[in-house]
Amino acid sequence: RRRRVILRADGWKLASAMAERLTEPAREWCDMPREVKQREEFAKLLEAATLVRVVKKGKEAKVKARTRDLLYTYKTTTEEADALTKGLKVTVEEFTSAKEEK
Repeated sequence: RRRRVILRADGWKLASAMAERLTEPAREWCDMPREVKQREEFAKLLEAATLVRVVKKGKEAKVKARTRDLLYTYKTTTEEADALTKGLKVTVEEFTSAKEEK
């Protein structure tokens, strides 16, 4: 079996399958979550979410919104997280840290 090797400008060799994958748009094969900094932008994403998770650690919270394409996260306070997720029609799962429960 022969593989075509492509030499990039920085000196790395790539097999043809990997080179083809790198030319695709990042959204199609990138599974890393994206952090959103603005509340208004995240509120719009919550409307398109299929599942919402809230992870609370003390007074801080991280809201995770799973959409069809990606996972989006937003760091905030627990009060703001409760306000964001209050009127949602999708399932909201809440998690608290083990240290907080003791």
